[in-house]
Amino acid sequence: MPTYKKYELKPKKDAKGNLKKPEVRWLVKGYLGEDPKTGIPKYTTLRGYLKQADAKNAFDDALYKFKHSERHDSHKFTIDEAYNKWIKTHASEIRPTTMREYKSAYNNNIKPHLGGYFVGAITPMDVQEWINSLTVTGRTPKGVLTMIMDYAVIMGWVQVNPCLAAKLPRGKRTYAVTKDKRYTLKEAQHFIAVLNSKASKCPETWERRRVLLTLVLATGMRRGEVVGLKWCDVDFNRSLLHIKRAIQDTADGEVVGDTKTETSSRTIVLSPDVTKMLAQWCVTQARDLLAEGREISSNQWLFTGQAADGHLSLSTPWEWMKALADKSDLRQISLHGLRHTKATLLAQAEVDVTSIAAILGHSSIDTTTRIYIHPTHEGQSEAEEVYSKLFK
Repeated sequence: MPTYKKYELKPKKDAKGNLKKPEVRWLVKGYLGEDPKTGIPKYTTLRGYLKQADAKNAFDDALYKFKHSERHDSHKFTIDEAYNKWIKTHASEIRPTTMREYKSAYNNNIKPHLGGYFVGAITPMDVQEWINSLTVTGRTPKGVLTMIMDYAVIMGWVQVNPCLAAKLPRGKRTYAVTKDKRYTLKEAQHFIAVLNSKASKCPETWERRRVLLTLVLATGMRRGEVVGLKWCDVDFNRSLLHIKRAIQDTADGEVVGDTKTETSSRTIVLSPDVTKMLAQWCVTQARDLLAEGREISSNQWLFTGQAADGHLSLSTPWEWMKALADKSDLRQISLHGLRHTKATLLAQAEVDVTSIAAILGHSSIDTTTRIYIHPTHEGQSEAEEVYSKLFK
């Protein structure tokens, strides 16, 4: 039941500066019900009425508007509860690195804004306003919320996913794909030349680095894939490289896991030069192991870490890329930038996008064209030249 109370306004002064008798007003306090989006009890205080009857009418109006403005869904699961159930259900299907990305997106971008909302009460407008408020770019936060709401639909908590009607603003749906992510053809050639020079001058330090970095540029492999290679994955007779596993960075450290997707498990054709390079590296590694009283085996990692029987750390190739740029005139890009370089140079050589996607291990050619194939100055100049000839 609402409660009513009289109160006095601050006294005013008359023309002579004397305080007048305080005016009296009525206020009303009362419980409206549970918020249909969060389940939190909602109360209101209304004041400034000359009569108690006016205060009562105002409270009745507020109560009516509250109860009829939105459907009461307090019995539904909240976004936070739905997320916890969804993540538990699909934990075994999601790669550890992807799981960390999902959890980060939820905890940093979704939970603070929408975590307390009931899944049945959230609307497309709620989702759109949330998207518009995001300061991060990319699809991950919206993608995670969409998957949570898809789960809610499957569980019968809601009939329609409100995320489907919401759109990412143009500025937040684009990826930063620039020349800085990759090497041009001349830069890639110079990259190989610098690696060869350093390896010839200081093979103890640079030969292993040369082989790994050259292999990444030649194949477009992901970091976890190249670090996870074993000699049993190399078919020297047919010049083939089988990608069967990947090293993953988890909360418990680096572990050997599956490749990113089913299509990431693939076979890559090696050029004669790369096959020869790997054969020479195999001989070098076998010699080094023999000096330690051990023999090389098909289960041996191509690139070992500090422990003789362990793989190289995931962070080490990036450190090699940085060291190479610091000690040369090469422009610094990431290890993953070599993968972008491979994709762009293949496209520039007019290799069809389906083949490029297969080489990179993409499950969709949309990923290849949208993120990995970059426009080049040479390609744009050639296009303009072709276009200008149409008018001659």
